[in-house]
Amino acid sequence: MWNVFGSGSSRLCDRRSRRDVLRVGVYPTIKLTRLDDRRSLKRSFDHLQRTGETQLVMDGMDDLEQQAYEMLSSTRAHDAFDIRKEPASILERYGDHAFSKMALLSRRFVQAGAGFVSIRMGSWDHHGNAGGTVTSGMKENAPPMDRAVATLLEDLQEQGLLETTLVLLWGEFGRTPRINNSQGRDHWPQAMSVLIAGGGLQPGRVIGATNRKGEFPIDRAVSPADILATVYRQIGIDPERQFPNGAGRPISILSHGKPLAELV
Repeated sequence: MWNVFGSGSSRLCDRRSRRDVLRVGVYPTIKLTRLDDRRSLKRSFDHLQRTGETQLVMDGMDDLEQQAYEMLSSTRAHDAFDIRKEPASILERYGDHAFSKMALLSRRFVQAGAGFVSIRMGSWDHHGNAGGTVTSGMKENAPPMDRAVATLLEDLQEQGLLETTLVLLWGEFGRTPRINNSQGRDHWPQAMSVLIAGGGLQPGRVIGATNRKGEFPIDRAVSPADILATVYRQIGIDPERQFPNGAGRPISILSHGKPLAELV
């Protein structure tokens, strides 16, 4: 939901109620017929470049281009991005924070047929000093995150979508158990938590435990690969599947990891 090719900081998207991050479609001054003319010209150039060796690559690019065009020209896609179609009560429940709007859009995308939706909320890197203290950072980030996630799960349940929609709340790594001299926390890959909901998994489970200080796992340690294996299984992908690389060698989609027996 953040335009990585745009100027400025992603943090603006996280904190402000920006409506310009919620748009999709052709630029307002460009008619759809003009876009069609551009596609026709592009196909003419592509035809000149096609050879026996590039045919398969170009065919794959054509498929992706068609998908992009369908998104730009589809009324269904436009409608999915328009949260103004939601009842006032739903908009109020989610709130006005940008991340809340992304969460609501996620539900709308799922309803419209999207198979995968990814949203992010940054600015959790509270090392202290200029990066912000743990106290100030959590006061700013935790309430909107808590509200958005809780509302999304409730909304999916009410819409009858949670059982078939797998939701993960996951960061890059944990944070140091002790606050540093700058009133912040640093990177800590030894232990972290993941929230998983829906998707046909068993609810109400707490898997694993750390020591008293939250430093290291002491019971049922789970790796990121185990989480991915669980996700793959639930969406119909064999976690042990292999694909040949350019040299014909089999490469596994996961080098290790097993689905979590407590959830599946």
